[in-house]
Amino acid sequence: MSCPFCGTAGSGWERHPQGKDVFRLQCEKCGAVDFTETAYTTKLGTITADDKGLLAKYFHDNKGRVPLITYSNFDEILDEQRAKRDAERLRTELDKEK
Repeated sequence: MSCPFCGTAGSGWERHPQGKDVFRLQCEKCGAVDFTETAYTTKLGTITADDKGLLAKYFHDNKGRVPLITYSNFDEILDEQRAKRDAERLRTELDKEK
């Protein structure tokens, strides 16, 4: 299976090793990322390709920390990543005008 966020082959999902209601994504590039069952079942199918790219960047930047993605913080993380991207785009546009 390929990673649903960055597309890296050989990635996969598994139940959390401690038996919690958590799914763990194992990806060579994204690292290990935990999703609560609610976030996994209700949020993942609703995001766009652009959002997947933003999440991949977030996971790559936080590789080694094993973030826990919950139903509550899923949208917050995406909003934060969108704001960072938009600020970067604006900065680039302003630099072009100089």
